[in-house]
Amino acid sequence: MPPHFVHPAAPRRRSPSTGGASSSELCYLIVYILYSPAKQKLNVILSIVAEVVVVVAFGALLISFVHDEHTRSTIVGILCIVFCIIMYVAPLAAMVPNGIGLLLTVVQLVLYAMYYRSTQKILRERKKGDIDMSDVKKEDNQS
Repeated sequence: MPPHFVHPAAPRRRSPSTGGASSSELCYLIVYILYSPAKQKLNVILSIVAEVVVVVAFGALLISFVHDEHTRSTIVGILCIVFCIIMYVAPLAAMVPNGIGLLLTVVQLVLYAMYYRSTQKILRERKKGDIDMSDVKKEDNQS
């Protein structure tokens, strides 16, 4: 859905990373469809068509029934956050039953617990007073 349908003051430009990611994903899908077996081709094509239909239907419903820009922005923002979370959590669902994935998760949580207090202490010290770089002596590297 173009951004100006969500909010009239939304920027009309696209970032290069979004265009590059979309282009690479499109190339991947084309290659996959060209070289996959017929049953898998059909599944992928039907999935793509279903996604397009859902997005177009959502856009049409949003434009038709929600006339306040702030409400539209809120609805689209919440939807984007939900799908972003789903996208980043999906690999974890495949990893958790794996013993190595569970071990790495435990290690990450232990490291977080170990360094949480020291990180908070450093942040409090930084807030108390900024370090002035003129106070730092320049080391003489000449021997």
